[in-house]
Order: sequence, then structure tokens, then C-alpha cells
Amino acid sequence: MTERSWGGTKLADRRAARRQTLLDVAERLAGEEGCAAVTVRSVCREARLTDRYFYESFTGRDDLLLAAFERVADEARSALEGAVATGGPQREVRARAAVSAFVALVLDAPHKGRLLLLEPFADPVLGARSHLLMPAFTDLVGGQLAGTGGRIDRRLAAHALVGGLANLFAGCCTARSTYRASDWRHTAWSWFSRRPRPHPGSNHPCHAAPSGVTVARRHHLNRTR
Repeated sequence: MTERSWGGTKLADRRAARRQTLLDVAERLAGEEGCAAVTVRSVCREARLTDRYFYESFTGRDDLLLAAFERVADEARSALEGAVATGGPQREVRARAAVSAFVALVLDAPHKGRLLLLEPFADPVLGARSHLLMPAFTDLVGGQLAGTGGRIDRRLAAHALVGGLANLFAGCCTARSTYRASDWRHTAWSWFSRRPRPHPGSNHPCHAAPSGVTVARRHHLNRTR
């Protein structure tokens, strides 16, 4: 059976286009004004669509918000994976490529960075989903630490790096930030490319990599000396 069309456009294509528009609006509202600004009414108004078209794609506000969040997370993960894959065999080169890709995403589209890094702290639905997505990023980072230290060392370092980098780049997304893009890149590069130090006779987490705040402070002090 031939699919019906209207004005030369298939129904499925129009439905997909409406879904894309709703996602774009939700992503922008959540990233610029916060998740509280995302409601069925506000999104439909911005998208110039009736709620009938909203519910053909999403079951409700949370469903839409999660879809928008996951789309940005997928974009970030793809950017990091692509950068690592083309970064060459040297770990430092891969680190620079990965950091540059993420900084580009955050700075070119600040609302995406805020949605990905800041809004999960404000919205419990996003917070729960962010927690579930974190292992994928930890595994990606841990893979770049292969051959450095023991398995537990690498795992702890990967957790420390992901948490610290997330907080570091969250600072980059805030309007109060006075640092330049090069500051964020350099700090993340130096941290990401640092080898996890083995700790003989102990696997205690206290010996893991320093916090993102500590690294940022050290970098700032070095620049002002």
C-alpha cells in the first residue's frame, strides 16, 4: 500500500519533522531558561504546533525532555568517540582531540552544554538518566588510559576524570565564567593526559587523580605567577 502524501511530502516525513521541531524547542528552552521552562504548552507555543501533534510523538513533558537530553548526550559521545578514533596512537594527541571536540560543542552551542552538564542537578528526571549514561563516558575515558597503572587505578582515574571534567566544563557554561576557552582546554588537556599514579600496596580511592577544582586552581595560579 502506497503511503499517503500531502503536497508531495509523506505523512511519516511530516511527523518526523514535527518531532524534530519539538526536540529543538525543548533543547533550547531547557538549555537557555532551565528545565522548568519546558512544558507541553510552552513547547507547543514556541513550535507553533497544537498539543495533538505533541502527543503523536511524546507521552508527556518528561518524555520530551529526556529525548532532548539523550540527543545532546549522544552528540557529545559521538564527538568524543570520533575525536579519539582520529587522534592517532599518542595518548596526549587523543586527549587534545577529545577535549577540543567537547569544548567546541559547549562553546558553539552553550545551551547544549548547560542541558547536558547543569540541568541534571535541577531536574530529578534528567538526574536519574544522567546517572545511567555516565558509565558510557567513563568507559570511553578509561579506554584512553589503557597501559597506565593497574585496572583499579585506571577505573578510579576514569571516574575522577569524568566527574572532574563534567564540573570543569559546567563552569565553562555559566554566565559568571571569566576564563577564556583556551583556559578550559589547557586545564582539561593537562589533566586528561596525566598518567594515573600507581599506589603500592593500596587501592584506596584517596590516591586517585586530583579533583577538577584542584587542577583548575593550579592552572590559574601558574598563569598568574
